[in-house]
Amino acid sequence: MIANSGFVLLATIGAITAMGHETVQTRYAVKEVLPRLLAAALAANASFIMCGKIIELANALSEALLGQNFDGRRALTTLRSMILPPAQDESFYILLALVAVILLILLLITFIMRTALVLLLVVAAPLALACLALPTPTDWPASGGAPSPGC
Repeated sequence: MIANSGFVLLATIGAITAMGHETVQTRYAVKEVLPRLLAAALAANASFIMCGKIIELANALSEALLGQNFDGRRALTTLRSMILPPAQDESFYILLALVAVILLILLLITFIMRTALVLLLVVAAPLALACLALPTPTDWPASGGAPSPGC
């Protein structure tokens, strides 16, 4: 929604840039600005749908790897029986349990960071794609020639 409202500003800047063609600047005309604006609007609005489909694919892949009826309590019981034997007086098994707890905490932190990064990228994607709307000074002109030395 922010990207869509920002397109009004980008369209205004693009119109001002196109109006200055052959007077203030000779590099960008309407034929360079309008397709970029339309492509950026299409990409920004399609990015949310694309991100949703990619997240669904990742979740389906995780479910396929874990199995259809994954039971977390059963997995915890199995891990506990593998790490902690009935006689808990041996120091090796206590250290093994400590390492397992540390690894589980690191896994939890990784899951939280992954979720935060996915959220950040999904929110930032439309805004980043909206930046494609206007030509930048580092873009090559549409005529195919090299930029002038003054750029």
